[in-house]
Amino acid sequence: MLLFAEKVTGDVLLAVSHRFWTFSIPKAIRRLLLRDRRLLKLNPRCAFKAVKQAMKESLARDSAAGATCGAMLAIHSAGNLLQWNPHVHGIVSEGLFDSGKRKGHLQSGL
Repeated sequence: MLLFAEKVTGDVLLAVSHRFWTFSIPKAIRRLLLRDRRLLKLNPRCAFKAVKQAMKESLARDSAAGATCGAMLAIHSAGNLLQWNPHVHGIVSEGLFDSGKRKGHLQSGL
């Protein structure tokens, strides 16, 4: 696990601040995901779209145009008591980027 963390921090993540986000899924949708587990792969995509939208709305429109954020997301299918509780964990950059250049930075509160 330590080698993976070293690889991620050294080669994957940009040298900027990051936040840890958790995306919960409503109980009604959890039952659907239990019946058809192929749908689980949509959760990180939806989470990433939500992150991008939230960042673009929190930053000035001119700085957000054409920019995107960075994120590394993972699906977890169980909670701390090993009950069925699909959710997404993610490490998300604290800003938007365009061609590797920072376009905006999040303030606290998002």
